[in-house]
Amino acid sequence: MIDNYQYYPTPEALSIKAWETFKNRQFVRVLEPSAGEGHLLKPRPFNHWQKIPVDCIEIDISKHPVLRSQGYSVVGMDFMQFKSGSLYSHVLMNPPFADGAQHVLKAWEILFDGEIVAIINAETLKNPFSKERKHLVRLIEQFGEVEYLPEMFAGQDAERKTNVEIALVWLKKTSTFEEELLGNILDDLRSDQTSAENLAGDCQPIHELALANAFIDNAVLMFNAAVEAARQSAFSEARAMRYRKMLGQTLGELNGDAAVKSTHTTLDWVKNQLYTDYSDLKDRAWSGILRSTQVTSRLSSAAQKRLESDFETIKSLEFTVANIYGFLQGIIDQQGDIQLSMVCDVFD
Repeated sequence: MIDNYQYYPTPEALSIKAWETFKNRQFVRVLEPSAGEGHLLKPRPFNHWQKIPVDCIEIDISKHPVLRSQGYSVVGMDFMQFKSGSLYSHVLMNPPFADGAQHVLKAWEILFDGEIVAIINAETLKNPFSKERKHLVRLIEQFGEVEYLPEMFAGQDAERKTNVEIALVWLKKTSTFEEELLGNILDDLRSDQTSAENLAGDCQPIHELALANAFIDNAVLMFNAAVEAARQSAFSEARAMRYRKMLGQTLGELNGDAAVKSTHTTLDWVKNQLYTDYSDLKDRAWSGILRSTQVTSRLSSAAQKRLESDFETIKSLEFTVANIYGFLQGIIDQQGDIQLSMVCDVFD
C-alpha cells in the first residue's frame, strides 16, 4: 500500500525547515495537497495564539480519519482536480516525487496570491527534460528560489528512508489585485450626473438558468455560478471600500456621532471574505444533496439523522461532480448496513 501513492512521510527536521522557508508569516489559510498522515503539518505555527487553519487533500482515503483526528479539514482526494486555490495564502506540499513538477505547477495555477513551499526530487530541476519541468525551472528563476538538500530522507527521523536529494522550492505569486481594485481612477472620477436609473442600469432580473437535466450536474453548475458571483461581489465590495476610504469619513464619523465603517481592503480581507462565502455556499450545496430524494428515498429518518451527524465531514469536501458521485456511491455500497439499521430503527 505504501508504494501505491509514492508515500514518503516528511521527516520532522525537513517539516520544520519547510515551514521556516515561508517569508510571509501572516498565515490566512494553508493548503496541504498531499497530506498523507499530516507529518509535514506538525510544526505549523500559531497565529494569534491559535493554530493556523489548514485544509488537506489526500488521495488515500484510509488516511482521512488520521488527518481529521488531528483537527485538519479534508477538502478533497485528487489535488490535480482541485480548483479552489484562491482561498489560500500559503501552499505547503510534499508531492509524489515522480509528479513533483505537475503538482507544483497546479498549485501555482490555482493560487490567487500567496507563497508555495514544495519538497520535490532534485532531479526534477536538474534534469528538466519535459515541458512541465522546464516551465517550473523558469518559474523558480522568475518568482522564487530553491535550496538543494541531500539525505533529508535518510536520517533517524525518516519513517521511510531514501538517499534521494531533494529540492526545497519557494515561489511567490503576486496578484494584480491592487491595480484591478482601483482601476483607472481618472476614468472613473467623472461629473456626478448619476441618477437612480443609472445606478440600477446594469442590474437585470435573475432568470432560471437553462441547465442540463442531470440533477448533480445542475447542482454543481449552480454552485460554481454562485461561487463566481460571490468572488465578484467580494472584489466589488473591496473596491467600494477603497473608494470610500479615499473620500474620507462622514461628518458624523468625524464628530464621533456615528460608528466608523470598515475600509479594510487588503488581500487578507478578500481571502477571508471569499472563504466565508465559499464555506456558506458549500454548506448549502451539500445540504441540498443530503436532503435530495436520491438520498432520502434510501434512508429512514433515523438513518438520515445519523448521516447528518457526519455533515461537518461531508461538507468539507470540494463540491464537485466526482465527490458527489463518490458520496452517493458510498451510500449505495453501504445498502446492506443501511437496510439493517432501518430495520433496527423500526423496532427501536
